[in-house]
Amino acid sequence: MSLSVKATVGCNLGCVYCYEGTLRNTGKLQTWELEAILRAMEEQYRIHKTPITLHGGEPLILPKDQLEVLFRKAYELAGQCSIQTNGVNIDDDIIRMFKRYNVHPGISVDGPWPLNKLRVGKDGLSGREATERTIRNIYRLKAAGIQPGLIIVLHRVNALPEPRQKLKEWLLELKGIGINSGRLNLAEIDYPEVADRFALTEEEAKEAYLDLARFVLIENDGLYWQPFRDVVDLLMGLGPGTCIFGPSCDYFNAVAERVINGDGSLGSCLKTAKTGHAYLRIEGQEPTSERYQALFATPQEYGGCKGCRYWKICAGVCPAEGIDGDWRNRSRYCEAYKAVYQLVEQYLKRLMPNIELVVDKPAKTWDDGWYERRSNRVNPPAVRWMSPQYTTDPSTWRGSAKQKERKQVDACQHPGGIQGSYHGDRPHGDHSDHADA
Repeated sequence: MSLSVKATVGCNLGCVYCYEGTLRNTGKLQTWELEAILRAMEEQYRIHKTPITLHGGEPLILPKDQLEVLFRKAYELAGQCSIQTNGVNIDDDIIRMFKRYNVHPGISVDGPWPLNKLRVGKDGLSGREATERTIRNIYRLKAAGIQPGLIIVLHRVNALPEPRQKLKEWLLELKGIGINSGRLNLAEIDYPEVADRFALTEEEAKEAYLDLARFVLIENDGLYWQPFRDVVDLLMGLGPGTCIFGPSCDYFNAVAERVINGDGSLGSCLKTAKTGHAYLRIEGQEPTSERYQALFATPQEYGGCKGCRYWKICAGVCPAEGIDGDWRNRSRYCEAYKAVYQLVEQYLKRLMPNIELVVDKPAKTWDDGWYERRSNRVNPPAVRWMSPQYTTDPSTWRGSAKQKERKQVDACQHPGGIQGSYHGDRPHGDHSDHADA
């Protein structure tokens, strides 16, 4: 869970797919009361001790003196702060504050122009000019010794085959300056007139995600882009790095993001505000699990997840991605995620046939084992047949390694105290289960 300070949902850009667009058009939550925000930050951090992020809208449209007050308060409370920004307004003053208050910036950009053209400029600033400023400021941050993270939204402008090649070239360019991670998010567009033109179809999203997963996980060293790295960890029972996977999000009371609004009130994740209504958080009210219980029991042809092999590591993904914009359904991009799960599972098992992944045991209930995976306490671990703790013949591939009980062989004592079929401290030979067979 994070503490997300959305002092304003106002923005200096007009991104055509922004999920806050309808809310912004109502005029709500665009003004702020600094003292009310500060009181809420102090109270919420005292209770929850969660990381603090300045979000929006666009937080860098706040006056610099007030922005510095918020950074200072976050630093006093938590020793650091994060910020998610489009990066257009970063200048020397902002960089100075980032350094002084240990601020970790995340930059929202969909690639160099024209891949970023859905992030439209306004107030006399063209989209191309805004994009060039953002890209320039990414390099500027690196030159100043500040490591930015990136969020890239995938749509038909940057993720179809031809522009995707340019996107991959840019990711390698970023790697060359030391930026090798971030998020590649499929666009959630619930405005029909925009979705018809710019949202990836389910098949296009699947093809794009498979291509990018291979690019990140297989074809290039040193790339750590999400959600692909998350999928590896999820399959091995090491827990997810982000909130979209797992049965933990109440659409009306999201536990992953505790929001402080500009008036100091508490809210929920604004991905739920697509109709223009921002839900307030009711303190003490526990999140509900009806969505996940229903998805687990509902056949896939009706928007559910019943019988899906990957339920344990997916749970239908974020409710804001629901099919037809309905939070009760599984993700509209189900096939794209499933294709990545299958790809990663295939490669892990090719490398390590003895690995035992979370999905090898079907879920018996909607929340089967979720707590253990979320807290990295899966027992036994996925690599148990590769560990002397569990077998006398640890191996990535030997069939004899997969035994239910550890055999104690009196005639052959391992020098380190582990009994088993060893000669010296390791098997000799290179192709048999018992080296001298």
